[in-house]
Amino acid sequence: AQRSRDEALSDYISSGMTADVLLERASGGMLRGHSGNFVEFSIEGPAELKGRIVEVRPMSVDGGMCIGELAEDAAGI
Repeated sequence: AQRSRDEALSDYISSGMTADVLLERASGGMLRGHSGNFVEFSIEGPAELKGRIVEVRPMSVDGGMCIGELAEDAAGI
């Protein structure tokens, strides 16, 4: 089942779409949160973004989680 999820997430990444992600946890320069369709994301960023919804561009998959980066227009937050 994990492989199928990773494959689906890889297809999502390939689509070039971004996701609105609620950043729920911050630790050590990393933030974690979930998109509206319950995909878990991890991004680098300042702890001040915790509790905010930001646009994230998924870049890779690791253990069923998308590793992403702030989308260009969200980087100036």
